Amino acid sequence: MMKKNAPVGVYLTRFEKEKIKDLAGDAGIPLHAFLQYAVRYFVREYQKNPRILKKKKTEILDFPD
Repeated sequence: MMKKNAPVGVYLTRFEKEKIKDLAGDAGIPLHAFLQYAVRYFVREYQKNPRILKKKKTEILDFPD
């Protein structure tokens, strides 16, 4: 049986982890709650304006098999 809301994980640098932990502490909320809020906030803002996500076009050349 699958959980209703399965957890998701991401890799972060040590600096990013420390910064997020500090921000959650400054806000006076648990780290988990801060991360949930941050993701939901980004999704909402992205839905309003997809241009907030900067993309680069790159060409990748590969050797044929």
